[in-house]
Amino acid sequence: MKTVLFSLIIAVFTIINANAQQDKSPLFKFLKRRGYHFLTISDTSKNDQFPDTIYYNTIYKAPLLGSPTIPFSFSSIDLSNPNFSLNTILKLGYGYTWFLGDFVFTEDDEIRIRQTFSFGVEADVDVSNSFLTGHATSSFVAGGFVGLQTFSLFAGYDFIKKTTTVGVITRIDIYTLFEQCLNPIGKVYEQRGHRRGVEMVKNNQY
Repeated sequence: MKTVLFSLIIAVFTIINANAQQDKSPLFKFLKRRGYHFLTISDTSKNDQFPDTIYYNTIYKAPLLGSPTIPFSFSSIDLSNPNFSLNTILKLGYGYTWFLGDFVFTEDDEIRIRQTFSFGVEADVDVSNSFLTGHATSSFVAGGFVGLQTFSLFAGYDFIKKTTTVGVITRIDIYTLFEQCLNPIGKVYEQRGHRRGVEMVKNNQY
């Protein structure tokens, strides 16, 4: 009786541990969040966005990839015809970036992402002390940016100062910290086809 009870406890612990490992898998979460389901022999349905079979170490592409982003800059130029002024204060904002690129699922349960051209929108609010007047000044800037990888050219409008703002920003795209924030937009496909003998991503591996 004790042996049966001990075996039952071990079996329950094994199942719980397996489910915990499944919940902790970034790759499993990534696919599950996007509605992917692993096909079985009795399952004839199709995945809408992803290929029905996914392979490790294979380059996948989508028309666009997206992610929330945190842009920041150390200087910007305010344009107000016919004058302009240079701001040298650190500005942090929040926005969203779309970019061209590809990604790979690795056997180490990671998603390796390569980004090329990007564009997006962002907004920032700040309160600073003016060196000229000694008074506090505030701004609310919203605009867009284009660039390569993490550096971009930004242009926007300050709704408080009523000026146009331009500058160079750098970004921390949230997917670099949390892979779950990577959003493929459109149909995902293999760029060049998987290599012969490469391992397939299977549900029972999680």
